[in-house]
Parts: sequence; C-alpha cells; structure tokens
Amino acid sequence: MQDNEYFLAFEAKIDRFMKGLKQSLWQAAGLHFRKISTPQNVISFSVWNRDIALQLRFVVVGLGSNRALGRLSWLDQQGHDHVCCYVNDDFQCVSRKKNGLWREQKKPVGEACLRRLQEIKTA
Repeated sequence: MQDNEYFLAFEAKIDRFMKGLKQSLWQAAGLHFRKISTPQNVISFSVWNRDIALQLRFVVVGLGSNRALGRLSWLDQQGHDHVCCYVNDDFQCVSRKKNGLWREQKKPVGEACLRRLQEIKTA
C-alpha cells in the first residue's frame, strides 16, 4: 500500500468512529464538541465542559512503508499533547510491546481517552 492508501483507510471510517467516541465521552464526562479544521489532523474537535477546555485530535502516523496507526490525543491550552492511545485501522487500541510489535489492547478507546482526561485534570 502507498502512504496515501493508509491515510484513506482511516479517513473512510473516521466519522462513524468519532461519532461513537464523542457520544461516549459526552455521557461519561459531560464534554461538548465542536469540529475544527487544522491541516495536520485527520479530524479534531474543540472540547469543553465546566471544568476544562481542550482539543481532541486524531492524526495518522506512518510506520514505514507497510503500516500506519492513528493517534488520539488531547491538546491542552499550554500546547502540550497528551496521547490517549494509538489505534489500528479497525480503531482498536494498540500498544507497542518490548519486541517492537504492536498488539491490540482490551481497553476501549473511550476508556483510554477518559483516563487520560482525568490525568490532565488532576495534574
């Protein structure tokens, strides 16, 4: 696959994925979302509730000529990027193991984003 084909694999499914993630985060943390356009992200949202204002960003990261992953992260008001998780093209959380291979994790993406959000709020 060419690099742009990996990007297209994520782009084709991102709207459905983000719709479910936004609903999950709204229900769990009362977060509100407004889609914003930034050139370096596949999709990003301005996110807020009464306690916090952040950006939720999704970017595609190339891993050589044969693989790409998506990265979900919170961007805080100081410009620090807080990674929630990496996802494969099926939007499953993955983590890099000691042997360098990426393996699926059992935790849902929404849970990873909420956990990272809690860490930002308590920092």
